[in-house]
Amino acid sequence: MAKKKKTTRADSGGLPPASDPSPIGNVENLKRLNSHLVDEVEKLRSVVAGAAGDFSTLSGIELDVSRLVLSNGVADVESRCASIIWQMEAERNVSLEKSEALQVKVDLGACKVREMEMRLLAEGEEKLGIQRKLDRALAEKNSMLSDLVEKRKKLEDLEKRVLQTEQGFEQANAERDVAEEDRRMLEDKLKKAQELQSVQDENIRLGICLQDRTHLMAKLTAEMEDMRRGKESEMVTLKAEIKANAEKLSTLEERCLQLEEIRNKLQSEVSSMQGHLDELKKDNAEVVNCLVDSSSAEKLVTELEQLDRRKESEKMHLEAENIASVAKLSTLEEIDVVVPLEEISCPLLKEVDSLKACFDELKEKLISCLEDVEKSNVKLEEELERTRVELSQARKETSAIQNASMLMVRQLTLQRKKLRYGSKLVSAQKELNHKAEEVSALRLQVDELMKANLEEKHALNSMFVANDEKQGLVDSLTSKKASLEKKLKVLEMASERALSLLKETAEEVALGHLRTEEKKDESGFELDDDGTLQPFVEELKAIKVALMRRVTKDEDMNRDMEVLQLSVEEAEKSQGGVLKWLCPAATAAFAVVSLVYAARRS
Repeated sequence: MAKKKKTTRADSGGLPPASDPSPIGNVENLKRLNSHLVDEVEKLRSVVAGAAGDFSTLSGIELDVSRLVLSNGVADVESRCASIIWQMEAERNVSLEKSEALQVKVDLGACKVREMEMRLLAEGEEKLGIQRKLDRALAEKNSMLSDLVEKRKKLEDLEKRVLQTEQGFEQANAERDVAEEDRRMLEDKLKKAQELQSVQDENIRLGICLQDRTHLMAKLTAEMEDMRRGKESEMVTLKAEIKANAEKLSTLEERCLQLEEIRNKLQSEVSSMQGHLDELKKDNAEVVNCLVDSSSAEKLVTELEQLDRRKESEKMHLEAENIASVAKLSTLEEIDVVVPLEEISCPLLKEVDSLKACFDELKEKLISCLEDVEKSNVKLEEELERTRVELSQARKETSAIQNASMLMVRQLTLQRKKLRYGSKLVSAQKELNHKAEEVSALRLQVDELMKANLEEKHALNSMFVANDEKQGLVDSLTSKKASLEKKLKVLEMASERALSLLKETAEEVALGHLRTEEKKDESGFELDDDGTLQPFVEELKAIKVALMRRVTKDEDMNRDMEVLQLSVEEAEKSQGGVLKWLCPAATAAFAVVSLVYAARRS
């Protein structure tokens, strides 16, 4: 066994070295092993053929020896037997060396087969791991597909909601356009109402003037009647009245100055109110422009509320001022103060001047004064008719202004409602913007998920391609394995047939040797009369004993082969795998080597 181990270490370079553990390297190693096994089988076939030739030569040599022993002399037989024995010993040594080399090669082949089995087992484990990874990837892919289906459904729902919100937004825009048109109409009506308010103020002023004129006409008529009733009494009263009128004129002039100041103040207030109205118009225009921008809707709503409060406060202030002015006018009317107007003041001043002149020259110009009084009465009657016509027109205008004010109140209520609706529109716009942002964020998430899904699909496709390649390699290896198993089965059958033929030939050779020995013994004893073949018979017996020893050694080797075969079967049962189809090949090789060795030795 020590010699065998040394020879295995020495002859380990005879077989091809193991390369990389990849599947392609395993296939190349299997190809190399297959070619090596084919070479070994060819060598064994050549050895078997040589053994058959040696057997035929040995049988011929034995026949020659028997003939020489029978025919020629003992010296030739002895020399030939010695040469034959030497040749058989040399052939035995050569066959022993070859059997040891074959044993070493078979051991190396068994080691490599074990290595290949381990590699195949590792590859099988790698394949199982890859299959598990593929199963996990498929499960993840299915989960991702289910998630994508759910997200697509959510996207469809969101798109429907977005469409509904867009439709609502379009309706709101349409309503907003209608509201803007209504607002423009309201602005026009507000302008008209402002104009009507100015006309109403003028009508009020005209009414006040008419009241003053009526008071004056009443006073003048009373004075004319008093003058007509008694001229003499009137002269006295005229003097007193002239004094009183002078005083009244002074007071009237003072009050006229005061009223002019009051009128200037009122005009300044009206101009300030007009400027304030212009500012309100500008604010309204800014509000209209700002209503378009939905982002500053809350600020506009607050500003509109502040403007409404300002308008209400200004209205209250104007009403208070109006009430105060009415009170002032009522007080002035109670004091019998008339608002001087240019149209009335001029003739009155002229009359006052003429009265002064008449009163200075009463005696001389009473007739002229009466004529002037009549003329003034005619003029006053004409003015009264004019004032009546103006009053009728003013009443009509006031009724129209009242109707317009009612319309303005209704329009203001509508405008407030529309402002409230505008605040609702602003909130709806904010909600729409928030939903649009959510939809954009969801679309970005869906795009990212689609990208991740595509990447996972590419990775899965690459894994499937790698799996298909490995599956193709495994299929090619399995096909090669099947082909090798078929070849090994064929070789095993051939080895079994060769073994049976070799056994039959060995039995026939053994029977032939026994028969020749019996014939030689019979011939030796028959020719032993003169004692010439006695020593050769002993040598032949020694050769026979050596042959029997070789037969026993062959039987021992066969037993060892059977034990080795049993151990190989046990290893097959324990290990399994590739040994099921490689170990029978090794046993067949051992059997062929042992048969060749036994044939040569026989």
